[in-house]
Amino acid sequence: MTAGGILRNPMKVQKIVRLVVISLVLAGIAYFFLRFSFRRLPAGGPVDVRPDKTSCMLVVDRFPSWGREVVRGDIVYYRLPGEEAERPFYVAALAGDALGVDGTRLVVAGVPLIYRTGPALEPVARVPDGHLVLLNQNPDFLGADSRSAGPVPRGGVTARVIAIW
Repeated sequence: MTAGGILRNPMKVQKIVRLVVISLVLAGIAYFFLRFSFRRLPAGGPVDVRPDKTSCMLVVDRFPSWGREVVRGDIVYYRLPGEEAERPFYVAALAGDALGVDGTRLVVAGVPLIYRTGPALEPVARVPDGHLVLLNQNPDFLGADSRSAGPVPRGGVTARVIAIW
């Protein structure tokens, strides 16, 4: 049967169109679930996004390099050196941003933050190319973030939060 013969039969055309539409819908659903995932963010963790300190759900992009670039203020997932699991952090500074100290507080691109500075960031005057400065929620706790680890490679970002509820 030729292509012209198939097109003359309306039932076969409907079947073909239906299969194409179903295939496209299934491919879109698969793409969504392969690229995006849902994560529960417990209250009191390194990043609290709700003022009432209750837990919430995050939609994360597991391929952050495919979408828009990471910007200051984003919440990203990162596995710091020596850590077993990835954790959420705020992006405080990008490659090329100037870092400084105002008393005991960290200054990023001329803007003083509420965060205390840490030993790993004090000697750094500018964030190196391809690196980020990541901070946890607690401004006074010098735990595992860039204040103790220094600027971290941008390639280590495993996910970027795109929605919170």
